[in-house]
Amino acid sequence: MSKKFIFNALRLVIAAALICWLMSRVNWVKLRQLDTASILTALGIAALLMCMQVSSGAWRWKLLLEAQGVIMPLHRAVLLSFQGMAFSLFMPGGALGGDVIKAALVAAETRSGKRVEGVTTVALDRLIGMSALFIIVLVIALYGMGRILLLPLSIRAAIFALLGFCAVGILFVGALFFQDLLFRFGWFKTMTDKLDRLCHGKLLRVMEAVALYRSRKGILLKAFLISLFMVHPFLLSAMFVLLWGIEGAMPDFLGSYLAISLGNSAAVIPITPGGLGARDKIAQMVLLSFGFSDQSAALAPLGFSAVIIFVSFLGLISFAVDTFLTRLKN
Repeated sequence: MSKKFIFNALRLVIAAALICWLMSRVNWVKLRQLDTASILTALGIAALLMCMQVSSGAWRWKLLLEAQGVIMPLHRAVLLSFQGMAFSLFMPGGALGGDVIKAALVAAETRSGKRVEGVTTVALDRLIGMSALFIIVLVIALYGMGRILLLPLSIRAAIFALLGFCAVGILFVGALFFQDLLFRFGWFKTMTDKLDRLCHGKLLRVMEAVALYRSRKGILLKAFLISLFMVHPFLLSAMFVLLWGIEGAMPDFLGSYLAISLGNSAAVIPITPGGLGARDKIAQMVLLSFGFSDQSAALAPLGFSAVIIFVSFLGLISFAVDTFLTRLKN
């Protein structure tokens, strides 16, 4: 039995345990008293927002492709993005596994002279999205720092640990963009070589992808702004809508957005498939700390994960149809 199989099995067990833990906080008797129509409406709006998030992410990716001379219709970029999301959730490799499949798909559809450029955009697309998320998390936390400092010590410690992770992530992205200067220091090159070996060569490929765009600052800025003002706001707003549908009234803005932004940050750490369970538990913990009821704090993250799974299934259906049509052509 390989170490990889054991690691992936452990991730599934952790995700299942966290989700079961979350479900144990749901009062199933009170659940029947909630407004079913409002919850179903909220789930529908949340699914629409998540589809808009994937589509705006596809637009960002299309811009990065075009900067490298790789022309792809927007509708095709959207379909491949939905498929990448599906494989990010259902493949053992998690988010990176989905990126591998997405890179393979774009390589297959790109003329041979541009395959490397097409594949590197996937890594850069992930990097830009991640850095935008971390910045949003830090801004929201800074805005609500007064209320965060009033939370119990254990909750504060968990929040500050995640904020530290986000800050390190932003510094890492900054280091990638200023790699030419940093490579002048021997310690940086030594550290990079060691990390690249641990990542099986993935780190240097990401660094090369960043270097390709150093002269295209306008494209990078536009892609970053799309992430900052479209991709992540659509995703974060899904949680706000779910809480509104469950509670029947407008929820606390800071608590809801901080909960899901911190949850999504935790989901970046590959301890569970697609962040399932880890995202939910962090979001629940923050929601409870901001005064949300047990019912809302448990149901909203579960609803958020249900919407992610639903949208990912759309990606799987798209992939199955693509495969079927390709076989018909051949």
